[in-house]
Amino acid sequence: MLPNSNRAGRFTARLGLESLESRAVPAVVLPASAPVQASVSSVTNAPEVKIDYQPAASQITTASITTAATSATFYVHRSISPGAVLVGTNAKTGNHKSTGSVAFALSKDSTTTATVNGSSVNVLVGAVTTTSSASTSYPDSYNVSFSVSLTLKDASSGAVGTLVFKGTITGAINNQGSGLKMTFPTYYQKLTLGKNVYNVNMPYATWLPAPSSGPVYINATVKVTPKV
Repeated sequence: MLPNSNRAGRFTARLGLESLESRAVPAVVLPASAPVQASVSSVTNAPEVKIDYQPAASQITTASITTAATSATFYVHRSISPGAVLVGTNAKTGNHKSTGSVAFALSKDSTTTATVNGSSVNVLVGAVTTTSSASTSYPDSYNVSFSVSLTLKDASSGAVGTLVFKGTITGAINNQGSGLKMTFPTYYQKLTLGKNVYNVNMPYATWLPAPSSGPVYINATVKVTPKV
């Protein structure tokens, strides 16, 4: 009778499945899917970002750098007043004038080139000599004023200007030696010509040579700076 009971069990199980099939199956609600992200290629209205590229200092070539003129050429003319020969006084002479003189031999017109904002350059003004036959007891005495004028012309602009340096010669001299001193109290002046400023210095004080000595040379120094 066991076979019958087995068949009965299988039948009973099938009836259970059939009863499940006849039932209504509840609906299954799936969770909402995440929104689909747009790809980069689908973005057409994104704002444009511009980046200014600044090259490193090592990448800047010298060809891209322009420099201003670094030199200035100028012409110089010298003159002296009241004259190139100056005389003093001596109480023992018939006219009470000195037995000798102080003589200037001015340099001829010249051209000079200086570096703008560089070192000063020398400009020869001239040479000075003395003469005297006075004795040591009655020397020639000097208290004489004079002026040296330097006319400068800037070669680039053609502009011309003149600087006047007032000087004095004081002291005594005889046939054995000299105690004469030449002084320019206002020894510095400047002149603007074109794009350059010419800063000119005369020597403040110079001891003049004895009659038996050679000349002493007077130099002005000129420093050129750019016009501000």
